[in-house]
Amino acid sequence: MAGVVGGLVLSCFMLVVTLVNGDDAWLAIKAPAAPLLGARALKPGFDAVAAGAGVLSHFATSIVWGVLFGLLFFGLTKLGTLLAGACWSVVVWIAMRFVLLPGLGLADLGAGMSMGLEVFSHLLFGVSAAAAFLPYQRALPRIGLRIWRPSSS
Repeated sequence: MAGVVGGLVLSCFMLVVTLVNGDDAWLAIKAPAAPLLGARALKPGFDAVAAGAGVLSHFATSIVWGVLFGLLFFGLTKLGTLLAGACWSVVVWIAMRFVLLPGLGLADLGAGMSMGLEVFSHLLFGVSAAAAFLPYQRALPRIGLRIWRPSSS
């Protein structure tokens, strides 16, 4: 659920940015399909196959990041979870921007976006994913260790 919500928030934000910049809104939806469809996903205009593949690809990726978040940060307090989400967003951005996309031959995919906007958009992803994870979060009980000490009698 965390990944779905984070992916939805990120998608909506990127769609608004695309529209404000006067760019083709379909590219924001289709671009995540570029690893699957290549140049077809990056052509302007509507393409149902590319749009569907883009949505599926984006949400599959978001779900994977959300599952990893849940596995790594389960047991934190609510505030700790939100702070972890903010930190996680930086990890996700670095991994996507500098490892995954270049590894897929798509390093130029976000070339038109400023680094600040990239980081902010992923911050939205991380914090919204963390917020969506809160109902499932359970703080782990603290385990008190008893240290045996010999009596002084």
